[in-house]
Amino acid sequence: MTQWIAGNWVAGQGDAFQSLSPYNNQTIWEGQSATAQQVESAVVAARQAFIEWKKRPFEEREAIVLASQRK
Repeated sequence: MTQWIAGNWVAGQGDAFQSLSPYNNQTIWEGQSATAQQVESAVVAARQAFIEWKKRPFEEREAIVLASQRK
């Protein structure tokens, strides 16, 4: 599993896990979770990004969010 951290996709380096179908118990997908350090890096990056994000006018932020939903 990958995580979006500081503008980059980063492969999880934590424990392996899988998602099972409740219907037939077959594996739907599997991957590796994030490590504690990867989670901390994501939190730090999000806090830093918020500083610039909050300076943008509401209309600009709204346009970015709406555009990302159309993709």
